[in-house]
Amino acid sequence: MLIKHILWDYFGRFSLVFANLAITAVLSRLLSPSEYGIIGIVLAISTLATIFLEFGFNSAIVQHPDPEPVQLNTIFAVVLAAGIALYTAVFFISPAVARFYDLPELTELLRISGLSFIINAFNLVPNSLIIKNMRFKEQSIRNVSLTVVAGSLAIVLALAGWGVWALVVQTLLSALLLVGVNIRLTGWLPGGRIQLRSIVSMFHYSKYLFLSGVLDAVFTRFDTLLIGKAINTQTVGFYSRAKGMENMIQGITTSSLNAVMFPYFSKMQEDPTRIVGLFNRFFHMIAALIFLFAGLAYINAPWGFRLLFGPQWDQAALYYRILAMSAFAFPLSALMLSVVSAMGNSKDFFRAEVGKKALFIPAFLLIFHSIEAFLYGWVIIIFLAFLINLYYLRRSIPIRVSEYAWVVFRYTLILACFLALYQVFMQWSALSSFHLLPALVSSISFVGLQLLSVRWISPNVYQLAGQQFYQLYTRLLKRPTHD
Repeated sequence: MLIKHILWDYFGRFSLVFANLAITAVLSRLLSPSEYGIIGIVLAISTLATIFLEFGFNSAIVQHPDPEPVQLNTIFAVVLAAGIALYTAVFFISPAVARFYDLPELTELLRISGLSFIINAFNLVPNSLIIKNMRFKEQSIRNVSLTVVAGSLAIVLALAGWGVWALVVQTLLSALLLVGVNIRLTGWLPGGRIQLRSIVSMFHYSKYLFLSGVLDAVFTRFDTLLIGKAINTQTVGFYSRAKGMENMIQGITTSSLNAVMFPYFSKMQEDPTRIVGLFNRFFHMIAALIFLFAGLAYINAPWGFRLLFGPQWDQAALYYRILAMSAFAFPLSALMLSVVSAMGNSKDFFRAEVGKKALFIPAFLLIFHSIEAFLYGWVIIIFLAFLINLYYLRRSIPIRVSEYAWVVFRYTLILACFLALYQVFMQWSALSSFHLLPALVSSISFVGLQLLSVRWISPNVYQLAGQQFYQLYTRLLKRPTHD
């Protein structure tokens, strides 16, 4: 059953990535890097504000064995009040933000895009119920359909000369349509008794996740805001495109694991031995796959970006290459933290976030040197943050930190050695990384090396993968019997 849910979620996320890529490829040829830089600043501010809508209640609903109607109604009321308050605040501070960046258009962009705070308040409870009930098939179809509809309208508006407003309309339309579809899927509508007392116990759990979310939002968006002020909006555009591609991949890996594993582990929180076995199995399989992806992403980013977005985005490909070197940490950390959250240890989850975010502060100072220095510093800190996650995982379930750190170290060493040889070969041969042929040859070589590495580092992965595919195959062939 777990594999079925994972496959449905991955199918939806892969479809979503392809839909987003197609839409973004068109829009990137209609809008300039500077225009994307402006909307990047708007989205950074919106994301920082949006985190205050959730208060961690989305995870609390999923983790709670059986939330009562009065609790759901109260959570909605609190979230809606927060959305209205946030919109009011953004409405009045937007002129000051526009003056800070010397971009007058930011005033209206922030005021209109801020309407999503109120709209998204209607989505928190039904979204959480869909995840809690593991309805990943419906969720996947919903996400892809809404992306195609909103993205198509954005393309039409961009062709009509709307510029960055096309992206604002895309965001608002997607949020509005999501409300209607969620009501249709869950049948949940706000209304009924509200009692703040009823959510006190849930808030005890969610408050640490909320604080963790605040830290994460600040540290994942502060870079965009700082680059916009310290450098220029064009650099923000290149950086946002690179981060956008990274986020798409995380949507397949990190977000998918969180979406499926968190509710699944939550259902077995009283059986830590079983969780350890499942964690070990998925850790090795994910590590093998994600390091394969990291190498392929580094090799193929230049020609891939040029093919999708055009030569004006070549600089974004170079930024993405650096980010790809830390790609392993996000899905593995998602797996670890889903266990910590499912075991009810939201306080440890928060402590892990505080420890990691403290490491990131020096990296922001590197922005004033160069964007490249900042990205390389970010990669190094991601490695250290991974070790912090391992430490706090050990506090939730009985594992040996050194065992899993050793797995990642060996994969990292092999990846680093191959990429070093790849760079030497490209310089010696004077070939361009923007051409397909050298990337294809290098990719085939790396895949072969990675397959051998998996045999050495995680010899049970092939057996485990075979078992999972066999179970899936037998389920697909299984037919109901009739007496």
